Amino acid sequence: MLVECYRVVGFQQLSGDRIEVKTYSLGPDNTNIEDLLRLAAPSTRRESSPGLSTDIADLEGDHSARYRVAPDEMADAIALLKSHREPVVTAIDTGCDVSVCLDFTRSPAEGKDLTEWQRSELGRLVSDAKYWSNALVERRQPLVSRMASYIKTHPFLGSLDGIVAIPGSRGANSLVQGIASGVSKVLQVPVVPLRRSKRTQPQKNVEAERSQANQKDTMSVSLQREHRLIVVIDDFMRHADTLREANRALRVAGAKRVGAVTLIKGIKGTSKYKF
Repeated sequence: MLVECYRVVGFQQLSGDRIEVKTYSLGPDNTNIEDLLRLAAPSTRRESSPGLSTDIADLEGDHSARYRVAPDEMADAIALLKSHREPVVTAIDTGCDVSVCLDFTRSPAEGKDLTEWQRSELGRLVSDAKYWSNALVERRQPLVSRMASYIKTHPFLGSLDGIVAIPGSRGANSLVQGIASGVSKVLQVPVVPLRRSKRTQPQKNVEAERSQANQKDTMSVSLQREHRLIVVIDDFMRHADTLREANRALRVAGAKRVGAVTLIKGIKGTSKYKF
């Protein structure tokens, strides 16, 4: 199970078999960038990492590391890094095979209190689409484009043949359903209907310790055929309990591989997460 929780800020090919990668780390759950490279280049080994702490809990701020990649795998490694040039942050453990969240609601600012962080570009786009009822289709189009582009170029998620929209606490979620519908048209894959089998409280009104219980056994889905990979889409993540429930429902229905992509993640609400 791969939980992606790092940002690829930039990279450059130093020579025929070496890549230098610059990352911005965001907390103690970070996965080394080497894990990302190994998806495309299994023979990758870290050549050097000046200043990179061995204690994963201390990984904060900018770091650069150099990696040696097998020559015949260099093209795949570069393609993989290009697909992750946009900010990617932890989606914590969702139970899915691959979980990603494209950005935080606010951009981390070193040395500043959380309340001083500025809203990220993606955070602003999601807020506009969620809370401005007029011109909803136009406001969600940039979100459709961003998510479709990311999924299409991702080495694992790009093989999807089904999309699921996370339902709202009482049924439909027009924004998420609209995004899922738009992504399905761009990628030419069907939307798999995921339903609420019982009502829940909106997650934003639920305390962290009750979040899991609020979602437990509340979703159901019927798969009409066998899927290679189903990707679950949501707009906002707090504790990931909603995604874990969607993953459970899909697995019960027979799904073999499940991925999850969320647009933004709140800067609070993740257990043991710190900046």
